[in-house]
Amino acid sequence: MIYMKRLKVILFRFLTTCLLVEARVLGLIISRRSSSRRRVAVLEPCPTSVGSNGDEALIEGTCRFLNERTDTKVELLSFYDQYGGLLPANTTYGGSLYRHSDHALMKFIRYFLWPMELAKYDELYVIGADLIDGYYAPTVSQFLFLLLRIGALMKVKGSLISCSFNSAPPPAVLLSARKLLGATRVHARDAYSAERLSAVLGRAVSHSADVAFGMIPESTDQSQKIVAWIRKQQSDHRQVIALNINLLPISRQFSGREEEYIRQWGQWLAKLVDQGFSFVFLPHDYRSEWSDEVALNILFEQASPITQTRCLLPAGRLHAPEIKELVSHCRLTVTGRMHLAIASMGAGVPVITYAYQSKFEGILRLFEIESCVRPIEGIYDRVDEEAAYAVNVAGQIDKLRTVVASHIKEVLDLARVNVSA
Repeated sequence: MIYMKRLKVILFRFLTTCLLVEARVLGLIISRRSSSRRRVAVLEPCPTSVGSNGDEALIEGTCRFLNERTDTKVELLSFYDQYGGLLPANTTYGGSLYRHSDHALMKFIRYFLWPMELAKYDELYVIGADLIDGYYAPTVSQFLFLLLRIGALMKVKGSLISCSFNSAPPPAVLLSARKLLGATRVHARDAYSAERLSAVLGRAVSHSADVAFGMIPESTDQSQKIVAWIRKQQSDHRQVIALNINLLPISRQFSGREEEYIRQWGQWLAKLVDQGFSFVFLPHDYRSEWSDEVALNILFEQASPITQTRCLLPAGRLHAPEIKELVSHCRLTVTGRMHLAIASMGAGVPVITYAYQSKFEGILRLFEIESCVRPIEGIYDRVDEEAAYAVNVAGQIDKLRTVVASHIKEVLDLARVNVSA
């Protein structure tokens, strides 16, 4: 096992060296033609973006801001053969970086096509999100840094945008960032991440906001039916809360305790229903064994018949723009997903977030409500306390809504900075 890991490291370093040499040579050979319209590539956030409303929101927001520039033709690049998610308005699909092949030799040769793929573009935008600090996989972080360095050698203007950075990334990620990012334009999506990246790179990294704030809400037949239910609850003098449960960090940190976590949320839910609240369940990620959809289905099935009458579990997949439309009709959002929090605050709705990374504090700080960040494991041991906290926040909701609404324009302008020319 140790030898296999070492072999993979050696192969990665060899491939990296070869790609950088190829890009440097091609960068000297290829001449760029001037054009009235700049060809701009946006890379999907990760190879598993399809099924993630958070990634949809990142793509939608980035492409919206880029399309505000009249001299730009925007293309979306995927990692693999097809992008199966939503394609933003005025955006075309530019193909994949890693085309499928059944032959072992071709699988290796495909890597050397990346420089030629990138050479077609004037600009490349890599959406860093929470992938660049190695929290999920150090190799993904290193790949994104390598891609930006290849682009720079090909004279493609590269930007690493809308990214978070935790306090303790793996040493290999830090080394790759220093070596490969060079003078690449980097935008952190919160002040804490900007400070950490500045220390790592040895230069100032600007602080903007998440590009997902730029996503435009969309009303559909499905969302209109849910809005009708929300209005019916409101006519019965019940405040409606949007609820989301994120089991991904639970399955990482407390593997085997996922169903226990859902049962604790069931207790929380029953207490809030007794206090006069109603709930619309909003999955924001449809991937993996313990997706939001799975968790909320279990939560609904385990609820008492009385509680179920005050909860709506939407049937069928809801996409990110629909979600933003729906939360705008709710009084409060309680979520373990940061991009549902972003959709809510962008619509003027306060949030309570159950955080598993420091990115939550940074994002909520933009709206001066970082006190609404709760530890994700807190629901295990303090159900009564967490329920009381939610009731207390709901009691101040008008004040909080005023605070959140007062920051929307400023945050939207900050988000737009990610793609400023």
